[in-house]
Amino acid sequence: MRDLPHDLLRRALNQVIAFHGQREKLEQQWGPLVVAERADRLEHGIELLWKAMASLRAEHDASWTADAENAGYVCVGTHRRKIHVPFHLVPALPDLPILEEAIQLSEQICLGAVGKNKAMICLSGSTLLLGDVCRNGDIDFCEYIPPEVDAETLAKSFQKQIKSAPSKHYVLGVRTNAQTGETFGELKFWRYKPKDVSSEYEQKCAVRLFAAARNAKTTHLMATQFSGVTEVTNWVIILQERVERDPASRLSFAHQEAGLGLYSKRPLHTLEALATYLNFLRNEIERYAEVNPVKAVKRAVPWLRLYGAGDLLDELLSIVRNHRAADCAAALSKFELLTEYLKIENVHPALGRLLERLRIEAQELADELIGYSAQDPQLALQEKLRKFGHALAATKPGKNSASILDKILALAPP
Repeated sequence: MRDLPHDLLRRALNQVIAFHGQREKLEQQWGPLVVAERADRLEHGIELLWKAMASLRAEHDASWTADAENAGYVCVGTHRRKIHVPFHLVPALPDLPILEEAIQLSEQICLGAVGKNKAMICLSGSTLLLGDVCRNGDIDFCEYIPPEVDAETLAKSFQKQIKSAPSKHYVLGVRTNAQTGETFGELKFWRYKPKDVSSEYEQKCAVRLFAAARNAKTTHLMATQFSGVTEVTNWVIILQERVERDPASRLSFAHQEAGLGLYSKRPLHTLEALATYLNFLRNEIERYAEVNPVKAVKRAVPWLRLYGAGDLLDELLSIVRNHRAADCAAALSKFELLTEYLKIENVHPALGRLLERLRIEAQELADELIGYSAQDPQLALQEKLRKFGHALAATKPGKNSASILDKILALAPP
């Protein structure tokens, strides 16, 4: 993003953070009407800036176009369909073959009729950053179900997935939650055969789960080209109004999602959503810096992309590559999946075959990273990641002795 106006970006983002944090105090001083008017002006300014940023980003590739109606989105062309991506994530996107496979995965796990004005599913999380962070531990999607799709339709769609899943795809289960995060219920299919899932009792259980919840998560184990055997999740948000009006949509951030087959786009420029997202990124970087440094990096990348801090991003990614931190985290994730599922007795044979492939992949990646002599690969991988965390927190002698993490967080006011 070195060709984009960094200072303007930084001032605008920090103004959003400051205004959001002081809004209640300002309302007491100036009155709600004056503050609302200033908020509208600031939000309109962000909307114009986001449109300009998307247009500048789209100039880099002939297959990209700025979305004229939705500020900040860039339409990225693939052979299967266009992907609508927030402008700051476009440079971090993986190569076209990975995007094509991600679209194919979304078609296998979606519960709504995506692409037919029934639902929208988004690629979310670290898979969108594979152009920067070259390996991920899992693949996340987020699907928005419109009000006209009822619980019975969702249950039937989910059961169809279980019965028709190919050999490289095993549906593990579904869990439904309240907006508060409280779990309503869970169905697991580790030992099930298709005829069991089709029973009247199972159908009633699935319908009851979807009817009771505003959001659900379906979990799959899938063999992919770009990530090997990995866990794939679809976070399903069940709407009662249009997505831009329903408070349930605030459970996720539009700023870290790329829409695949949209019926509506969520705005990127609203003050509340943008300030909440920026504060989320900052808090997550601080929270995971020591306990999960690779996750902290995955929060820092969109933070740096939004701020246009290319030099800091290069410095951060150089440390990641030198320590092979993303590879270590991916290998550890595979071992953790194995630990979770191999303790289950009498798993379905199709699941057993995928788990065996996962075991081989985990061991081969660990051998590459830490050598064949390690008695406990997980412990050795954790030690490498601990050293990586120390590198992120390390300071250099001289006038600018701040660590890379300190410099990243210093972009915004505390």
